[in-house]
Parts: sequence; C-alpha cells; structure tokens
Amino acid sequence: MKRLLPVLLVTGALLLAACGDDSDSDSAATTAGGAATTAAAADTTSGSADTTAAAASGTNVQAEGECGMGTGEAATGEPIKLGGIATNVPGIDFTWITSMAGAYFECVNDNGGINGRPIEYIVEEEHIDPGEIAGLSKKLIEEDGVLGLVGNTSIIDCSVNGAYYAEQGFFAIIAGVDHACFNNPNFSAVNMGPYYSSLGGAQAAVRAGAEGTLVIATGNQPGVDLINSGVVDYAESLGMKGVSLKPEVPIADPAVLAQQLVQEAGDGGGVVLDFTGPTVLPLLQAIEQQGLIDRVIWASSTPPNDPSIAEALGPAWNGKFLINAEFNLLDTGLPDQNHMNEIREQYAS
Repeated sequence: MKRLLPVLLVTGALLLAACGDDSDSDSAATTAGGAATTAAAADTTSGSADTTAAAASGTNVQAEGECGMGTGEAATGEPIKLGGIATNVPGIDFTWITSMAGAYFECVNDNGGINGRPIEYIVEEEHIDPGEIAGLSKKLIEEDGVLGLVGNTSIIDCSVNGAYYAEQGFFAIIAGVDHACFNNPNFSAVNMGPYYSSLGGAQAAVRAGAEGTLVIATGNQPGVDLINSGVVDYAESLGMKGVSLKPEVPIADPAVLAQQLVQEAGDGGGVVLDFTGPTVLPLLQAIEQQGLIDRVIWASSTPPNDPSIAEALGPAWNGKFLINAEFNLLDTGLPDQNHMNEIREQYAS
C-alpha cells in the first residue's frame, strides 16, 4: 500500500484436506469434516518509522469477532479509497477473492469504519491482457486516487505492473499467482502461489506412497511452464519421472483428461491438479465415474480447499484427495474462521 499499514498475517501449515490425512507430516492434517485441525500463527512485524504491529499468540489487531471499530454503527466520514484487480476469464475466475475482501470492508463500514471513515473498495476485472491491466492499474492510482491496493489476484499483474507500482510508491497486498509476485518487494502475497502450492501437493502425494511418476496438470496460462517445473524438478530429485501437462481451461472433456492423467502417471503414480474449484470439480467427478480414484495418488494445489467440493464429491473420495490447503479449512470451528464465514454469509452471499 502507499502508506504502510499494520497488517496481521496468519500463516497456516501444510494441511492435507478435502478428505485427506497424512500422519507422517509435521504439519497439520485435516479431514474434510474438520474433525482435527491445528493452525499455527506466525509472529509478524510490519511497520514504518512510527508504526509497528506485532502479532503474538492469542492477540489480534482488533477484538475477536468484530469488524472495524466494532461500534455497530455505519461509518459516515470521508471514504478511504482502496483498489483491487482480479482475473476473470473462462476457466480462471479470481473475482471471488476481491468479492470476499469487499464483503469484509462492508462489515468494517457497518461497524464504525476506520476511525469513523468508511472504505470505498474499487475493483476492476482483467482478462490476461497486458495493455488492459496496465491501464487498469493507472486508472485506480491516477484517476480514482486509491490509497492502496488490496486483494489483487491476477495471472499477470505482478509481471506487468511491478515496476509501475514501485515508481508510484505502492505496496500491494495480494494473493499471488504470477511468480514475479514472490520476488518483488512491492508485493506482499498472503499465500504460497501455484508454484509452491502444487509442490506441496506433490510432497503430500509422495508421503502417501506415490511411486514412479509425478504428473502436474495446470491450465494453460502465462507462466504455466514455471509453475509446473517445481513438481517436475521435485520428482526428478527423487529419481522419479516428472510430467508437465497444460490442458486448456475450461476442460472440454473431463473424462478424456482423467484417462490421460492416469495413463501418464501409471498405476501407483501421483497426479497433482492445479485448477480452480469450479474447473476441477467436473474432472474429479469424471475420475470417480470411470473408476480411476484408486489407480493413482491424487493431490492438488489450494483452490479446492472448500467444503463445497467435498460435499459435491461424496464419500468415494474420503482419504483419497490431498490438498495443500495453506489456510484454515472453512469448517474448522475456530473463532476467526467462524467470523469470516458469518461475514461471507451476510455480505457476500
């Protein structure tokens, strides 16, 4: 953001989710029902010359279960403008992330805002067009006059706009996708990103017994070769074969892709899926319909970390789909998670 604001980052350990469990892992293991979950909060310090926020065990930057000032009254002061940019193309829709950020800001505004000032959240959609996203960033900063950028989740934002944000003195708080998001100091990514998230899925598959070949499948998009290289390199470091697949999304024929994945991995191999929830669900259903669940070890990057995926799949996948969850599962029952669920139901439904 243009000014450094106190930020509390809570990082989750590697969670094997959506029906998975891994007793050999030092990280937390969680079933889809959220029966056993452990989350560790990292101590984080962020500050400028006169502002420091330290997150310690059992503390937060605001009262538990509250938004903003917690007054229950609408903020009426001069708005604080914040901006966000999200990719939205067939098969890759990240607008739910900016929508959730907007829902939280609405809750803040209904509870006193920031010292009485409401947040005006201006969100733009981009379509993996460098010229378009460059123009959108300039609009937000130079025309709309936003104070900071929060919730950006884009395939190309970090590569295209990194130098511009640095020139303008902006430090964006994002969900990183592009690998450039993780090596530029003007981006603060609160997630692993697909490279590391898929790598975590691959590690889970190996711990669960995958042998011979690891396959990584990511939708064909800018940066896909680098994303997939993490799993391929990891496989080769173990003396396994690594295979990179780049299907077009949305997946035209999930049944055909399911067969291809199993054939490439071979019996007992591992397959890591790196797709958004709505894209991966028909593929998982096709895998089940063709009796392919037990042919390989199935794993995934973070996006299917959502109880709705487990509910849509049913019991056939219990213990058979390992997800690098990154964050709390939505049904953990933890206080902060329950509060987020309440905000989503009230403001984002």
